[in-house]
Amino acid sequence: MRTIIALAVGRAVRKLIRVFRHGGGSAVPGTVASIIQPKLFQKAISKFPLGLVVISGSSGKSSTTKFLVQILQEQGLQVFTNPSTANIKQGLFSAVLQGGRGLALPKADIAVVEMDEAFALKIGAPLKPRLSVLTNVMDEQLDRFIDSEYVLNSLQGLALESSGVIANGNDPKLSSIANDNVRYFGFDETLVNNEAAPRYAFSVAKPISKLDYEINQVTPFSLETDSRKIELDLPDRGLHMVLNFAAAVAAALELVENFDEKKLATSAANLEGVFGRDSLENINGVESRILLVQNRESFRLNLLRAKNADQLFMAIGTDVKDPSWLWGVDFNGLRPVDILTGHHAIPMKYRLQSCGVEAKTLVSDFDEALQSFIELEKPVSGERIFMVTADTFRRMKRSLELSS
Repeated sequence: MRTIIALAVGRAVRKLIRVFRHGGGSAVPGTVASIIQPKLFQKAISKFPLGLVVISGSSGKSSTTKFLVQILQEQGLQVFTNPSTANIKQGLFSAVLQGGRGLALPKADIAVVEMDEAFALKIGAPLKPRLSVLTNVMDEQLDRFIDSEYVLNSLQGLALESSGVIANGNDPKLSSIANDNVRYFGFDETLVNNEAAPRYAFSVAKPISKLDYEINQVTPFSLETDSRKIELDLPDRGLHMVLNFAAAVAAALELVENFDEKKLATSAANLEGVFGRDSLENINGVESRILLVQNRESFRLNLLRAKNADQLFMAIGTDVKDPSWLWGVDFNGLRPVDILTGHHAIPMKYRLQSCGVEAKTLVSDFDEALQSFIELEKPVSGERIFMVTADTFRRMKRSLELSS
């Protein structure tokens, strides 16, 4: 009875919120439902015959999740998942409300769930996942975690309770997971040293030298295992996205019997990234690239993607709790920023100046800054790029009525 009430009330709240605020309030219905039935998410997961896959780590969770969902769907499976960034308790409950209708729980063959690394141990581990995919451990969000060891301990706890584990073997911290059920993916020795490859939290441990799933080529994408070699054409979204795709392929190979490589090629040809993670959008008649920066390493990688910028908008929002980490990012060589805005625009301006980068115009009002930028003349050559943090990305979506 509590489950039925939770579904009815939660879905009613969700519908009501969307009437008054389009695209907002995704966590509130989940919060309401979790109070009424604390086991709602657990009950929904238990209905899926092929079990639960949890994807967690410091970064790359959303892209890996979306890629895996697309691959499994192309293989013929019905997949339950949670929307990008809805990866904490309220978001997981909201996904249950979104995934079904009326008074019924969602129906699917398998659940593929992105889970915040802080909740992997508390929420994910008790559910005994069939498979966990561990992306990486970064030196980030120290205001939340204090130390990267906290994240590692959470992921290790998740791994211990999972029937199988796919982990990033290039990340030395994840190499310390001493389980017989762990299989490792990653770049070969040549690619791992590429400037555009991700860098991880400091560790005295060494990366895994013998990978179960090894990427030895990017164009075309080539992934080798002991028993097969997969070659595909992938859209260019950077080496970190190649790594996320490889994690998804490795997980799919572990999950699907009689895996169809022709269907995988179809998935790769139609691959959709996560909205805002290096995505192209037509904004005011101009094809524009949106780059979401979430931490020091993602900033570094996205700066590499911004080398072809002809026009650059930068917005640092309230989600950056401590702007001092911006001083750990090397902005040398970046073209001038046309418009700089956001809650931390002033410290960002000083950091850019210290690297010899000009911020042409600083605008305190975000909506005014956004409008001024999109009204610029179209780029003569190169790209129009929006470089935003999570807070300013959400505001940008609402202001421009963008949808994922």
